[in-house]
Amino acid sequence: MPALRPSITFWNRLEPRPRSNDLANALAARVRDPAWFLSRQWQLGEFHGEDAGSPAYVRIQGSLGAIGAWAPGIDPNAITIGGNTSLERAVTPEGASPNDLALAIELGQTFDRMLIAAGMTGLRDAFLAAYPIGAAAQPEDPGTTRLRALVGARAINGVALHLASLQPPVTGHPPPGVPAAVPTAQWTDAGMVVGQLTTWVTSTIGTIADVDPVAWQPDQLDYAARVFSSSPTTGSSVLAFAASPHRDGDLSWHSLDMDGHPVTGFVSAQRPVTIAASAIPAPVRFRGMPNERFWDFEDSRVDFGGLRPDRRNLASMLLMDFMLVHGNDWFIVPYEMPIGGVASTALTVVDVFGTSTAISRADAIDPAWTMFSIADTNGAAAPYFVMPQSCASVVLDGAPIEEVRLLRDDTASLAWGVEHATEGTLGIAWSAADRIPSVAPAAPASTFPVAYRIQTPVPENWFPFQPVKLTTGDEIALELSALLSLDGPPSVPKPLGRILAPSSISAGEHYRVRETEIPREGARVVRRVRRARDSFGGTEIWVARSRSVGTGEGWSGLRWDLAVPTELPSE
Repeated sequence: MPALRPSITFWNRLEPRPRSNDLANALAARVRDPAWFLSRQWQLGEFHGEDAGSPAYVRIQGSLGAIGAWAPGIDPNAITIGGNTSLERAVTPEGASPNDLALAIELGQTFDRMLIAAGMTGLRDAFLAAYPIGAAAQPEDPGTTRLRALVGARAINGVALHLASLQPPVTGHPPPGVPAAVPTAQWTDAGMVVGQLTTWVTSTIGTIADVDPVAWQPDQLDYAARVFSSSPTTGSSVLAFAASPHRDGDLSWHSLDMDGHPVTGFVSAQRPVTIAASAIPAPVRFRGMPNERFWDFEDSRVDFGGLRPDRRNLASMLLMDFMLVHGNDWFIVPYEMPIGGVASTALTVVDVFGTSTAISRADAIDPAWTMFSIADTNGAAAPYFVMPQSCASVVLDGAPIEEVRLLRDDTASLAWGVEHATEGTLGIAWSAADRIPSVAPAAPASTFPVAYRIQTPVPENWFPFQPVKLTTGDEIALELSALLSLDGPPSVPKPLGRILAPSSISAGEHYRVRETEIPREGARVVRRVRRARDSFGGTEIWVARSRSVGTGEGWSGLRWDLAVPTELPSE
């Protein structure tokens, strides 16, 4: 049996350990025997000097890459992002509606001001005759009808003018968008004014077309995109990040993760920028936190002694543990990382004795503990910090202009897409309750007391999704179908909004949604106008979509094979 070696056990911390739930006596720290404290200091080794010092400053070293492009889905072809464009404005926008009467009038008034500034007001009648407001092409609400009647003969249709200006030029004809009634000598000047309108619309509104966002995945009811940046370590390589917008459509740093799919068409001109900075660390403290020294006068702004520890309240226990035990072990180092950058950094702490200590990432020692990190292709923490040019914290969201709720209906063995509101001709939501008149179905007239009805009527804004088995695998999808309307002439209702009628679905193709995308709690998808400021103070306006949790299951009232009472003819 080996001989036992002598050992010494010592402690380097003196902590109060109360025997009851009341901390008052322990925190009071009454001193009854000063000699005992001196002996405890000797026992804990406080009289022996140690070669250790407090942090004096921190050196931050590394390199910085730049985000410069993106692509929808896993498309390898990159799309360049403008230097002052936010990531949300680049990835999530969709075209404005060409049937928006308010937008047509606004663009027409903008063009009027441009004609006045150019001294060409005499050409307004020619543009007014070529681009009138015209009659409504689809049903509209009473407010839109009154506005159309008020300004229809006086306002230029700015949307039609803008769309005409995008056509290719034809030799011997006026420039695109310029009416034929404009004198030949003024074609060039009129074309310049039309070009000013086109530039303004492109930079402010974007595209005007009934198309979905290129990053929108109809089968997933969500966005799918990738963001590309130059590597902070080697300028020749490109880093790809899978972008998963938040349910509100925001793209912050936590929305990005490393992606391993190939990238083509993007060669960043941004070479790695060297990071070299120094900062003085500051203790992590909050107002009312107890002082580091045990016997020190403190203010009474926060009575932390009044906290009652409870194992059910984990946050309060962590707060007490931090401020009473570990508060003097945490420091914060200020560093302003430029937006739109991908950084690879290293920290070196220099103490008051001049000793340098390299600080490695916490997740490199314990992968289960990490902060402000993104995942790499293997699911571990990536060695980069990402700060995209996001407007998530300053964006202003308007009221929904279209709202669709998707829900399950076990009674009918279907899922439903309910258009609660669609975009009206004024560019605002037109509620289905206002659009669809509520009329009770009349009893059929017959000489028989009952009549056979194959199905009960369903509201026009309810569209069924029936389960279908895909040709590959055992996956089940939900396919948009239609119920024959038997009230009046037989007809097949079709969705009026964009969400249930994706532009990426061809005419002969069925719109299908993954079964997992419509859970028992349902889903809610809305389109709304968003407004933000770019990094140079300019205004960004775009229409984006967001998805949130629905309101649960529902029932459309659909029933089959019914015998309904009839209205007997009067004698």
